[in-house]
Amino acid sequence: MVALGDADSRPSLATRRSFLIEGLMREYTYVIDEDGLIWCEGEQYDAPEIYEQFYRNMTRAPDGRLFTMCLGEKCWIEPRDTPFVVQAVHVERDEKTAPPERSARAVTLVLNGEIEEPLDPATLRVGAHHVLYTAVRGGAFPARFTRKAYYELMRYAVASGTGFALVLGGREHPIANA
Repeated sequence: MVALGDADSRPSLATRRSFLIEGLMREYTYVIDEDGLIWCEGEQYDAPEIYEQFYRNMTRAPDGRLFTMCLGEKCWIEPRDTPFVVQAVHVERDEKTAPPERSARAVTLVLNGEIEEPLDPATLRVGAHHVLYTAVRGGAFPARFTRKAYYELMRYAVASGTGFALVLGGREHPIANA
Protein backbone atom coordinates (compact mmCIF):
# COMPACT_ATOMS: atom_id res chain seq x y z
CA MET A 1 0.00 0.00 0.00
CA VAL A 2 1.41 3.38 -0.97
CA ALA A 3 0.51 6.64 0.70
CA LEU A 4 0.60 9.95 -1.13
CA GLY A 5 4.07 11.37 -0.85
CA ASP A 6 5.96 8.07 -0.46
CA ALA A 7 9.38 8.81 -1.92
CA ASP A 8 9.42 5.81 -4.26
CA SER A 9 5.83 6.10 -5.43
CA ARG A 10 5.94 9.20 -7.64
CA PRO A 11 8.45 11.34 -9.51
CA SER A 12 9.94 14.11 -7.40
CA LEU A 13 8.43 17.59 -7.41
CA ALA A 14 11.50 18.82 -9.32
CA THR A 15 10.91 16.17 -12.01
CA ARG A 16 7.24 17.11 -12.27
CA ARG A 17 8.12 20.80 -12.55
CA SER A 18 10.68 20.08 -15.30
CA PHE A 19 7.99 18.28 -17.30
CA LEU A 20 5.70 21.28 -16.90
CA ILE A 21 8.45 23.69 -17.94
CA GLU A 22 9.12 21.60 -21.03
CA GLY A 23 5.40 21.68 -21.83
CA LEU A 24 4.86 18.02 -21.10
CA MET A 25 2.33 16.68 -18.66
CA ARG A 26 2.63 13.34 -16.98
CA GLU A 27 -0.48 11.22 -17.03
CA TYR A 28 -1.36 8.32 -14.79
CA THR A 29 -4.30 5.95 -14.77
CA TYR A 30 -5.93 5.09 -11.47
CA VAL A 31 -8.37 2.21 -11.12
CA ILE A 32 -11.09 2.34 -8.48
CA ASP A 33 -12.28 -1.15 -7.61
CA GLU A 34 -15.73 -2.24 -6.42
CA ASP A 35 -14.74 -1.58 -2.80
CA GLY A 36 -13.65 1.98 -3.60
CA LEU A 37 -9.93 1.23 -3.30
CA ILE A 38 -7.61 3.22 -5.57
CA TRP A 39 -4.91 1.40 -7.55
CA CYS A 40 -2.15 2.71 -9.82
CA GLU A 41 0.39 0.53 -11.57
CA GLY A 42 -0.41 -2.42 -9.30
CA GLU A 43 -0.07 -0.49 -6.05
CA GLN A 44 -2.95 0.37 -3.74
CA TYR A 45 -3.11 4.03 -2.67
CA ASP A 46 -4.62 4.53 0.74
CA ALA A 47 -4.34 8.16 1.70
CA PRO A 48 -7.26 10.41 2.65
CA GLU A 49 -5.82 13.26 0.59
CA ILE A 50 -6.08 11.16 -2.59
CA TYR A 51 -9.75 10.41 -1.96
CA GLU A 52 -10.32 14.07 -1.14
CA GLN A 53 -8.58 15.17 -4.37
CA PHE A 54 -10.63 12.76 -6.46
CA TYR A 55 -13.89 13.70 -4.73
CA ARG A 56 -13.43 17.47 -4.93
CA ASN A 57 -11.92 17.77 -8.42
CA MET A 58 -13.08 14.82 -10.52
CA THR A 59 -14.55 15.88 -13.82
CA ARG A 60 -15.43 14.37 -17.20
CA ALA A 61 -13.35 14.82 -20.32
CA PRO A 62 -15.27 15.56 -23.55
CA ASP A 63 -15.09 11.85 -24.41
CA GLY A 64 -16.76 10.95 -21.08
CA ARG A 65 -13.68 9.62 -19.29
CA LEU A 66 -13.06 10.74 -15.72
CA PHE A 67 -9.97 12.63 -14.58
CA THR A 68 -8.57 15.04 -12.03
CA MET A 69 -5.51 17.26 -12.03
CA CYS A 70 -3.03 16.86 -9.17
CA LEU A 71 0.32 18.65 -8.87
CA GLY A 72 0.33 19.34 -12.60
CA GLU A 73 -0.37 15.73 -13.51
CA LYS A 74 -3.46 14.43 -15.25
CA CYS A 75 -4.89 11.52 -13.29
CA TRP A 76 -7.23 9.42 -15.41
CA ILE A 77 -9.75 7.51 -13.33
CA GLU A 78 -11.16 4.17 -14.44
CA PRO A 79 -13.81 2.87 -12.04
CA ARG A 80 -14.60 -0.84 -12.22
CA ASP A 81 -18.19 0.11 -11.40
CA THR A 82 -18.57 3.60 -9.90
CA PRO A 83 -16.01 6.28 -9.03
CA PHE A 84 -17.32 6.52 -5.46
CA VAL A 85 -18.32 3.90 -2.91
CA VAL A 86 -20.51 4.46 0.15
CA GLN A 87 -18.69 2.78 3.04
CA ALA A 88 -21.18 3.69 5.79
CA VAL A 89 -24.21 5.82 6.55
CA HIS A 90 -24.87 8.04 9.55
CA VAL A 91 -28.57 8.18 10.31
CA GLU A 92 -30.14 10.96 12.30
CA ARG A 93 -33.20 9.34 13.81
CA ASP A 94 -36.59 10.99 13.78
CA GLU A 95 -37.69 10.62 17.40
CA LYS A 96 -41.12 12.11 16.63
CA THR A 97 -42.10 9.29 14.28
CA ALA A 98 -42.98 5.85 15.60
CA PRO A 99 -41.06 3.62 15.79
CA PRO A 100 -38.02 5.96 16.07
CA GLU A 101 -35.53 3.14 15.50
CA ARG A 102 -36.98 2.75 11.97
CA SER A 103 -37.56 6.44 11.16
CA ALA A 104 -34.79 8.67 9.85
CA ARG A 105 -34.75 12.43 9.71
CA ALA A 106 -31.55 12.70 7.64
CA VAL A 107 -28.88 10.38 6.23
CA THR A 108 -25.24 11.23 5.68
CA LEU A 109 -23.19 9.10 3.30
CA VAL A 110 -19.62 8.25 4.25
CA LEU A 111 -17.45 7.64 1.20
CA ASN A 112 -13.89 6.32 1.11
CA GLY A 113 -11.50 8.71 2.79
CA GLU A 114 -14.16 9.60 5.39
CA ILE A 115 -15.74 12.10 2.97
CA GLU A 116 -19.30 12.88 4.01
CA GLU A 117 -22.25 14.27 2.11
CA PRO A 118 -26.02 14.18 2.58
CA LEU A 119 -28.05 11.48 0.85
CA ASP A 120 -30.47 12.59 -1.84
CA PRO A 121 -33.12 9.84 -1.50
CA ALA A 122 -34.52 10.60 -4.96
CA THR A 123 -31.31 9.17 -6.49
CA LEU A 124 -31.50 5.74 -4.81
CA ARG A 125 -31.78 2.78 -7.16
CA VAL A 126 -31.19 -0.95 -7.09
CA GLY A 127 -28.99 -2.27 -9.88
CA ALA A 128 -27.83 -5.67 -11.06
CA HIS A 129 -27.21 -8.28 -8.37
CA HIS A 130 -29.27 -6.17 -5.92
CA VAL A 131 -26.51 -3.57 -5.52
CA LEU A 132 -27.78 -0.25 -4.15
CA TYR A 133 -26.65 2.96 -5.88
CA THR A 134 -27.09 6.67 -5.31
CA ALA A 135 -25.72 9.87 -6.83
CA VAL A 136 -23.14 12.12 -5.18
CA ARG A 137 -21.71 15.58 -5.79
CA GLY A 138 -25.06 17.06 -6.66
CA GLY A 139 -26.01 14.15 -8.90
CA ALA A 140 -22.85 14.38 -11.02
CA PHE A 141 -21.47 10.91 -10.24
CA PRO A 142 -22.85 7.51 -9.23
CA ALA A 143 -21.82 5.76 -6.03
CA ARG A 144 -22.42 2.16 -5.01
CA PHE A 145 -23.11 1.02 -1.47
CA THR A 146 -20.97 -1.58 0.24
CA ARG A 147 -22.91 -4.44 1.74
CA LYS A 148 -22.41 -2.93 5.23
CA ALA A 149 -23.73 0.50 4.18
CA TYR A 150 -26.62 -1.14 2.33
CA TYR A 151 -27.75 -3.01 5.44
CA GLU A 152 -27.35 0.08 7.62
CA LEU A 153 -29.61 2.10 5.31
CA MET A 154 -32.17 -0.61 4.63
CA ARG A 155 -33.11 -0.72 8.32
CA TYR A 156 -35.08 2.43 7.43
CA ALA A 157 -36.79 0.97 4.35
CA VAL A 158 -40.28 -0.43 4.07
CA ALA A 159 -42.06 -2.54 1.47
CA SER A 160 -43.88 -0.23 -0.91
CA GLY A 161 -45.84 -1.24 -4.00
CA THR A 162 -43.60 -3.50 -6.06
CA GLY A 163 -40.38 -2.57 -4.27
CA PHE A 164 -39.07 -0.66 -1.31
CA ALA A 165 -39.03 2.90 -0.05
CA LEU A 166 -36.75 4.73 2.34
CA VAL A 167 -38.62 6.40 5.19
CA LEU A 168 -37.02 9.79 5.63
CA GLY A 169 -38.54 12.79 7.35
CA GLY A 170 -41.83 10.93 7.78
CA ARG A 171 -42.15 10.41 4.00
CA GLU A 172 -41.61 7.33 1.87
CA HIS A 173 -39.04 7.79 -0.89
CA PRO A 174 -39.35 4.97 -3.48
CA ILE A 175 -36.16 3.15 -4.37
CA ALA A 176 -36.04 2.72 -8.13
CA ASN A 177 -35.22 -0.58 -9.79
CA ALA A 178 -32.74 -0.33 -12.67
